[in-house]
Amino acid sequence: MYPVLLEPVAKNYMWGGARLAAEFGVTSASTKIAEAWLLSCHEAGPSILRDGPMAGHTLSESIYGELESVLGTDASVTDQFPILIKLIDAHEDLSIQVHPDDAYALIHGLGCGKTELWYILDATPDAFIYYGFTRPVSPEELREHIDNHTVEEIIRRVPVKKGDAFLIKSGVIHGIGAGILLAEIQQNSNTTFRVYDFDRRDADGTPRELHVEKALDVIRLDFTTDGPLPESTEVFENYTSRRLSTCRYFSVDCLEISGEAALHCDAASFHSIVVTNGDCEMVLQHPDPLVPAFRHLHKGDSVFLPANTGDYTLRGTAEVLITSV
Repeated sequence: MYPVLLEPVAKNYMWGGARLAAEFGVTSASTKIAEAWLLSCHEAGPSILRDGPMAGHTLSESIYGELESVLGTDASVTDQFPILIKLIDAHEDLSIQVHPDDAYALIHGLGCGKTELWYILDATPDAFIYYGFTRPVSPEELREHIDNHTVEEIIRRVPVKKGDAFLIKSGVIHGIGAGILLAEIQQNSNTTFRVYDFDRRDADGTPRELHVEKALDVIRLDFTTDGPLPESTEVFENYTSRRLSTCRYFSVDCLEISGEAALHCDAASFHSIVVTNGDCEMVLQHPDPLVPAFRHLHKGDSVFLPANTGDYTLRGTAEVLITSV
């Protein structure tokens, strides 16, 4: 496996908007793009390689049989690809929902659980997320609010602004409010249990499915909110590096580059590089002879570097998310 540029996978849900196409160059037959999956080995939307000898193949195909060496010693602790990275354009509110943890997912044949990081790329002045309860509630009280279509009354609304980061742990009730553009780094799961969906209907007029019983199985009824994650920033000569989160599933750093950033991908983990603003050049110090040592990266581009890629440089004026495990 070699360092590779990936093609985004568009997801066209009813709450999406036009920003992923207009600002990030994501293409779709639909005028509403809700999500762009930038790094994925999930069967619901695997990434496609854009360059190199395996161009046109999925990332899953390209790493088949090489999982341990590609992911790295810290990342290859399971038999599946560990993360999924998306851009999300919430033109309208998403459903209020919850995700299971690893234990529940394993027992019920759902793969892994889902803990996720939200990094706010942009937000309208009045934007907020639904995040935890306003106070601890009982299962009976939650069910009563679901039946009465009043769930919003007990869900905390947390204002957000550009640059905020939130770690949404499995079992925590949450939802993305309208007017938010964000990057999501998550476990490699597509399992969502909807608790409330504002009484919306699909295109054919059918109410969208809720998963109340499953949600009640996994939801943390005592969770209120942790608020935005605290900042931890290192300042270098030509860039700053802000650690957005470190958890058992992933580490995410946000780099603000103005010049040249010399970086290193060692044997412990792969690196995922996502350009969230600006442009930069990526130069590999020890390139594979079959792939280019130099790439020009634009806003919305996603690059996967296998573990032990070694030294590389990002040069330009850009905001970049680097994810490892």
